[in-house]
Amino acid sequence: MKKFLIIAFVSGLVGFTKSANTCWSTSYGYPCCEDTCSPTTTDEKGKWGIENDNWCGINEEKCTESSCWSLPDYPCCDGNTVVFTDDDGFEWGVENEQWCGIEKKPKEVIQQPEKPTQTIKPTQPTQNSQPVQSTPMQFFLPSSDSQQLSDMDKPAIEVYLPNKDIANGCAVVLCPGGGMRVLSWDSDVKEMASFLNAHGIAAIGLRYHLNKAGAQGQMPPTVDVTHPDNFPKADANPLHDEHGDAVIEMAGKDGRAALRMIREHANEWNIDSKKIGYLGFSAGGGVAIQASMTASDDSERPNFIITNFGPSLMPVTVPANAPPLLIMSRVEHPNVAAGLVALFMEWKKAGANAELHLFGDGSGPYTLMQETGETTTETWSRQCLSWLKAKNFIPKNLSI
Repeated sequence: MKKFLIIAFVSGLVGFTKSANTCWSTSYGYPCCEDTCSPTTTDEKGKWGIENDNWCGINEEKCTESSCWSLPDYPCCDGNTVVFTDDDGFEWGVENEQWCGIEKKPKEVIQQPEKPTQTIKPTQPTQNSQPVQSTPMQFFLPSSDSQQLSDMDKPAIEVYLPNKDIANGCAVVLCPGGGMRVLSWDSDVKEMASFLNAHGIAAIGLRYHLNKAGAQGQMPPTVDVTHPDNFPKADANPLHDEHGDAVIEMAGKDGRAALRMIREHANEWNIDSKKIGYLGFSAGGGVAIQASMTASDDSERPNFIITNFGPSLMPVTVPANAPPLLIMSRVEHPNVAAGLVALFMEWKKAGANAELHLFGDGSGPYTLMQETGETTTETWSRQCLSWLKAKNFIPKNLSI
């Protein structure tokens, strides 16, 4: 019998990118899954998957056509490197941070580890950056369920510090995306840490609670940027359930614990305790908003919030003395852009400081990009630094 891993339900984002592929889900405004055959959730319309933080319809006919034994539950491996052989002789690999089935006889067999719950791989330096420290400091965060979690699943922070000669005291807590089921650690933490460190900014990767249980529910229709009123109180979470909401609350608690720990070590790490904030991607933006809304005192309160295509996953109540908020997204990102416009309006209705950047040249998520002059999205990281400079969190004379 093939072994199965639990795929967690995504409580987060529901944008999508257009695909030439067509299947039943396109009539509901969602693309077909390109590679996914294992459902994240199922409703009366059909089976739904997640690709690049986006909902997609699973094309069961396409999945069935493949000769790979692991479908439809897991994709086929592109390569032939075996990392696990189960009791029935099926050979498994790991690609794109998920299990896949190996069709052909492998060319290489490596030591068989336990199946990982999360894979964090080394990253390549990006343009205008320098490699991060080879061994970042890691600290587990206090959590009531730590005894039940593996070390890979326990909430924790990884601390990447810039060279002391260029450190400017600013610290950014990186909340990676992944739809509340995985963490996009390479792009959202390691690459960003390298970029921030090169500009004298300390970077702290946050590993927060994830939703591993899965859920059932009715998929909502897509919402474009012109209808932010479809998200009352800026709540852009498509499928609430008791467990999923509890996980979001725990993730917010992890964010607050991270700020407390950073401030406790501020002098040791050359960090100004009044220049610490969040940068959240996708679902990580929702975690940053949740943590900020529920801060109980100054030790847990961020000095700024930046969210990249990450709307709130819970109803928004803007806190008193709310920190300045920078929101960035592509304007054609379904549901996400509208949810972020709603978030901006909630901040402004409360009299708080907020800035909204909607890029007009795409429809999905993005990472650090080389500036070619072809799009405005590729300037997002420089605009982010400009905003931090304007808010006096980094030096005015810092070259960006």
